[in-house]
Amino acid sequence: MFFQSPSKAYELLKEYYGSEDIADFTMLRLFLRPIAIAFNDIMLEDKLLLLLKKNDEKSFLKILGLER
Repeated sequence: MFFQSPSKAYELLKEYYGSEDIADFTMLRLFLRPIAIAFNDIMLEDKLLLLLKKNDEKSFLKILGLER
């Protein structure tokens, strides 16, 4: 689900936890930080989170090389 619709995965976390802060923390630690580390760019995690929050899946997937 994360790579098919990352914004929906973020919204699901936000709904589940009932808190945007907890959803941000969870998304960063479980998904975005490992991606940023794999890209050798730790600052990438914040950019990716911002794109998820803006519902800009196209830019998010483009950065990861997974354009549709």
